[in-house]
Amino acid sequence: MNYEEIKYKLNNVYFINGTAYAGKSTIVKMISDRLGLYFCGENYNLDKVLTKIKPKEYPNLCYFKTMKSWNESVSRTPEEYDAWLTLENFKKCIEKVNSLEHYNEFLNSGFKCFIRKENSNLEDRYNQIIKHFKLI
Repeated sequence: MNYEEIKYKLNNVYFINGTAYAGKSTIVKMISDRLGLYFCGENYNLDKVLTKIKPKEYPNLCYFKTMKSWNESVSRTPEEYDAWLTLENFKKCIEKVNSLEHYNEFLNSGFKCFIRKENSNLEDRYNQIIKHFKLI
């Protein structure tokens, strides 16, 4: 599928992106509840994604594929867990996600983007978003 086909098919789909604890799920749930829209939350269709990715390329998404059970995941030693998710690795991920390069990539993607104001409250953000995307 080419870019124009994807853009057409996703015309009425909104992707919310941001760092952890930025309020993405909260604002999306608020919008979907108030406007009667569908909310496909975190890990929506993860099982389908996991059929297409390889553990060697995406180890942090595939850790359940490489373990025998949920119990194996939660029974990891602190050292094993630390090796899987190190603070340094986490910092690098956050730095990359929040980079000017990614910011500009989203802004120049051809899709409609909304950048929230840093000090806005939830109700203000809700009103800004529905106005920006002309949801009502």
